[in-house]
Amino acid sequence: MSTRPTAYIGLQPERGLLEIRTDPPTRIPLSGPFRVLHLGQERGSYVSLPMHFTDIRRLLTEGAFDVRTDLRTDLPLGLDVRMSVEARPYQEQAYLKWAEAGCRGVVVMPTGAGKTFVALCAIAKLRQATLVVVPTIDLMHQWHRNVCSNLGLGEAQVARWGGGYQEMGPITVMTYESGTMHAAHTADRFGMIVFDEVHHLPAESFRRIAEESIAPRRMGLTATPERVDNLERDLDFLVGKIVYSISKEELERKSYVASFRQERVLVDLTPEERVQYEELWRAYKQNLRAVFARTRGFRGNPIQMLVRRLPFDPHARIALDSWRRGRRIALEADSKVDQVERILKRYRDRKVLIFSEYISIVNRIARKFGIAKITSTTPLVERKRILQMFREGRITKLVSGKVLDEGVDVPDASVGIIVSGSSTKRQYIQRLGRLLRPKDIQAVLIEIVSMKTTEMQASERRKRPVRF
Repeated sequence: MSTRPTAYIGLQPERGLLEIRTDPPTRIPLSGPFRVLHLGQERGSYVSLPMHFTDIRRLLTEGAFDVRTDLRTDLPLGLDVRMSVEARPYQEQAYLKWAEAGCRGVVVMPTGAGKTFVALCAIAKLRQATLVVVPTIDLMHQWHRNVCSNLGLGEAQVARWGGGYQEMGPITVMTYESGTMHAAHTADRFGMIVFDEVHHLPAESFRRIAEESIAPRRMGLTATPERVDNLERDLDFLVGKIVYSISKEELERKSYVASFRQERVLVDLTPEERVQYEELWRAYKQNLRAVFARTRGFRGNPIQMLVRRLPFDPHARIALDSWRRGRRIALEADSKVDQVERILKRYRDRKVLIFSEYISIVNRIARKFGIAKITSTTPLVERKRILQMFREGRITKLVSGKVLDEGVDVPDASVGIIVSGSSTKRQYIQRLGRLLRPKDIQAVLIEIVSMKTTEMQASERRKRPVRF
């Protein structure tokens, strides 16, 4: 008879916790990154996050415990899957790097480089029950189509959860919102999780999808992992470190994406716009200094600081309002619409995507030039109809707000015009990615930037090299 103490490991799905009980009650030698909480040594009861299950089980076994559990991390797919297309060499290399890292980690590739195929390789080779988590309903349907067509599966064999669907199967595609609300349903059902657009995961609400699952195989996919709150560092323990990255320039050299160039067109504000902008910028600076005087030693993003102080600091309210109004003047300058007209004439025979930060200028461009538009208020059926017409070439010009930046299967174009945008690299890379599908002509991405405004600095920041 064994004299070793026994450790029982199970789930408390309603609480999102992993439970460890010892018999007889025994102190367990776990601490540090596993964040094991002791609930009373006399009862030998402990809890931790389910994501640590594999490591805790291993360390308890090595620590002379007789470990007993009904939880399994080897969950065969039970479906006959096979890749119907051959992965490109860099996609295969990304999969191998991820596998060498213990089937954990983040893969960084530009939009249009086929990140999905890296995950499909993993599903086909490991044949583990897999949960795919995506940020939007559009992407949920896009992944569903890709999994079915590229792995030789019927539509009914791949489940969806989100947007009115509540299916669960050996391969399930689920939105982040649904994954957060139904984490208890997925905690022990999958041996692998794929997080598409993984930069969303560290958000306070979404991270529980990773924390409350025992799945040891984890893959994150993104064009750039950076976040404005710097929480991308948490991806290291939620999913794994960056195991593979490839730049759009390297893909271009290997002819996997279209040859492209980037242009910047500078415009000036009208005299009336300039006066308004300068007045608002002075008000922003004056009130920001007043806020700084009350927050000695503050380091970080001043806009985030102003947002935090809004409820109780009138200077913060004035500064933030001035900054927003001044930024809008720069981003919606009248001369930008004139430049759009010149560019559209230059590329009258090409497919052109126009991007803007604000819906108001999307509407102005659509009305003035009689071109199709898609905004956050465009009904889903109408959006699909417009995108299909653009795909088929029945329309060749399309203007949109931020709704097409991420999570939508946008047909290929060869010219992109950024009328306005944020300072984030991610948005810029996503927009460039809309042009990168291989083609016989060189793609071009044109930024229209207001001179002598903060938009100049924003343009520089979003194009700085991404460092990992």
